[in-house]
Amino acid sequence: NEHGSIYHTYTVTVEAAPYWIKMPVSQIYGPGENVRLDCEVDGKPKPKVSWSINGTPLKDVMPDSRRKIQSGALIFSEVQPNDTAVIQCQAHNKHGSILANAYILVVWLPAEILTPDGIEYAVVENQIVILHCKTFGAPRPKVQWFMEDMNPALKDERIFI
Repeated sequence: NEHGSIYHTYTVTVEAAPYWIKMPVSQIYGPGENVRLDCEVDGKPKPKVSWSINGTPLKDVMPDSRRKIQSGALIFSEVQPNDTAVIQCQAHNKHGSILANAYILVVWLPAEILTPDGIEYAVVENQIVILHCKTFGAPRPKVQWFMEDMNPALKDERIFI
């Protein structure tokens, strides 16, 4: 004002409860597959993350060499049906906590070709044709293409998958 001025500096620190950047996702796996569950969170102060298997904290679960935490993700190598479980990721700081459940279902399902047999494709000579082969199974089926004479299709340089 006309009588002078005064200044004062304030420091404001903004903090936040934990929030998700990447949540673990439920999925079906086949025996022998590898599983990676991401649990990426942020907040201020930086949240602490903990994992549980079927409600038991990971530190209290029997150790397993096929299970490890790497870069914040819980990784299972070569899962088997007895690895089927509910996995929880929890993050907390002084402002709150968040929890996510991911279901790991390990099942063996025989390979199936879902694309109907006998589909005919019309193609113009020297043009590209795309043949479809939709499959389902656990573990995920490996698809191989063969020529009419039963030679592998990939031996022909014009064919690629």
